[in-house]
Amino acid sequence: MRGLTKVQTSATHSATLMDQRYRAGVASMIDLLDTQREALAAQQNVIAEKAELIKDDVSLQKSLGLGWQTNAG
Repeated sequence: MRGLTKVQTSATHSATLMDQRYRAGVASMIDLLDTQREALAAQQNVIAEKAELIKDDVSLQKSLGLGWQTNAG
């Protein structure tokens, strides 16, 4: 998870720098969109990993007999 977060941070930083380069006229729109796509893909990977961790935690809680209690009547 930590590795994915570092990748996301790096990709976001790269996208920010590329945006500055594009605004300065030294990078193309294709370059900008490509780095933005990479940043979004990295963000999606982090979100997917967090969702998987939550799912695994719920499965563990259920297997241990823990979880939500309902009021019976």
